[in-house]
Amino acid sequence: MEVFQSNPVDLVVTDHLMGRAVGTEMAAALKRLRTHVPIIILSGSSSPPEGTENADAYVCKSEGPDALLNRVSALLASAASRPEETEIHTDQLTALSRERLASILESVMEAVITVDSSQRIVLFNKAAEAIFRCPSEQALGKSLDAFIPERFRAIHREHIQEFGHTGVTRRSISSPGVLVGLRSSGEEFPVEATISQVGGDGEKFFTVVLRDITERRDAEEKQAQLAAIVESSNDAIISKTIDGTVLTWNKAAERMYGYRAEEIVGKPASILLSPERMEEEGRILSQIRRGEAVPLHDSVRVAKDGRVLSVGVTISPIRDAKGTIIGASTIARDLTQVKMAEQALRNAEKLAVAGRMAATVAHEINGPLEAVANIHFLLERAELNHTAREFVHAAQEEVKRIGQITKLTLGFHREGESGTAAEVRASDLIDGILTLYGHRVESLGAAIEKRYDSAGAVTANAGELRQVLSNLIVNASEALAHKGDKLLIHVYDSPDWRNTRRRGVRIVIADNGSGIPREIRHKLFEPFFTTKGEHGTGLGLWVSQSLAEKHGGRLRVRSIPGIGTAFSIFLPSNAANAKVA
Repeated sequence: MEVFQSNPVDLVVTDHLMGRAVGTEMAAALKRLRTHVPIIILSGSSSPPEGTENADAYVCKSEGPDALLNRVSALLASAASRPEETEIHTDQLTALSRERLASILESVMEAVITVDSSQRIVLFNKAAEAIFRCPSEQALGKSLDAFIPERFRAIHREHIQEFGHTGVTRRSISSPGVLVGLRSSGEEFPVEATISQVGGDGEKFFTVVLRDITERRDAEEKQAQLAAIVESSNDAIISKTIDGTVLTWNKAAERMYGYRAEEIVGKPASILLSPERMEEEGRILSQIRRGEAVPLHDSVRVAKDGRVLSVGVTISPIRDAKGTIIGASTIARDLTQVKMAEQALRNAEKLAVAGRMAATVAHEINGPLEAVANIHFLLERAELNHTAREFVHAAQEEVKRIGQITKLTLGFHREGESGTAAEVRASDLIDGILTLYGHRVESLGAAIEKRYDSAGAVTANAGELRQVLSNLIVNASEALAHKGDKLLIHVYDSPDWRNTRRRGVRIVIADNGSGIPREIRHKLFEPFFTTKGEHGTGLGLWVSQSLAEKHGGRLRVRSIPGIGTAFSIFLPSNAANAKVA
């Protein structure tokens, strides 16, 4: 403080935190001694601290030395345009020579324009010439309106008048305003401006320091466009540091992985990897540090809820303006449904081959089967003791059952090849299905209860309806494998619950197994959703619902955890109500 009082000072630069002193308090004390000396406060924070109104500028240290030098030049240039103030001593005027200030004024990067109280330009430096593309000889003496778009001139004049009366401006050096300038060619461009005023000998002068921010505005717009593209992308786009810490996380990443941005930013990206894949992250980051991109490849990630996702991943290094690698960008696409569809297609192809093979075997087995049946017929008429006759009778029953299975197998194959609709009896289809799957249910110790209050006559494609009923009966038997002891199949005439004028048949297939949790019930009819892990395709119920709707009906489910599950199919009995292709 003693040095400040006893020596000429052009400008003060002070840190905000200085051990026992605070920069803002020092600025206030210095301003009380010499109001005309510009003061710059430095801080490591991007947000100005309280009390900066006593300073002429605030610079964050992260902005670098260029920003500080520019602010120093602008403040000294502004001081050069002020007339001598009574507070400045003669020795100070000597130290702060006008030649030196004039040199500074011409070398600063910002445009510096000084106008008198009538808005006539009295100072127009070289940076102003470059920005407005107008020589100073043409600018001097002109109204400042020449460099302001017409629609803003009245507002600007009002602001200057208010500033002249009150000394208060919204465009201080610590808080510059963004305005629109007008080049001599008529081109408009964005500028960042600060204004100060000084009075002397009854005359007021206003100095405006401007910076052309066209390039910065263009960069900001491009950055905003890029951010919008990233946010609207259907692919998960993530950026991370070279040590794997998540920096950014777009909306698609939230949808895919289940983590909100605030939950995962700042955490290691390896949170998305399963334990057996942890080494993958280290290998990828090593490639990134070497400047190598990781091309598109299939991988596996783990969502927040534990779901294992098949993903296609591309990873690229992120470089700063100097080309230094500072992180990595990961673009991931969820391929889970694609992979499941591919697996379902492979399974369907296998089933088709198996079906054709089964039909061939069933056809070929008919000959030997008929011969065995004839032998049993002859044995039954031979002289046999009681035990042997019981054995022959048991063998005949099993041969008869094999015959039924071969007949059903051939029927399935032929129905699958036929797309025609005809009148079918749901009860007959169910009996045929239970011939195949009934033993599986009974082997679990579960009973099968059939209630045929109606034969269930409907117009339908027999193969497609058999597929629906088979899916539901098999699902029920699998539920009973874990809990429960009863499979109920009820067929009865019923109206459509949504339209009671429509009559039809309702088929209910229910079990008293474990039931279906409420939180996944709404997903049951979604394609590729399965609770069976690798053993399920997630297509059974989706296909069943589609086929029911194709026949003009609908498929519903009701389930109570711990009590059981019931699927209800309504099919219209009138062929006119069906939509069979």
